[in-house]
Amino acid sequence: MSIAFPAGFAFRSDGSGRRAGRRPAVCTVVVHQPQTFIRLVRDPTPLNFAEAYIDSSIDLEGDLFEP
Repeated sequence: MSIAFPAGFAFRSDGSGRRAGRRPAVCTVVVHQPQTFIRLVRDPTPLNFAEAYIDSSIDLEGDLFEP
């Protein structure tokens, strides 16, 4: 399964970061637990991101909806 990101974003955990997408990152997903990162990479559905955000497993920095 391939996912296209209209804008770039980044993941950060333990002080290190990785970028996703072809454009500069407009949003950074701060992952607090390694298990969360694995879950999001294995099944990157909007529901998994929403659940991780609601249960504070991730935080978002920046504007997720910037064009």
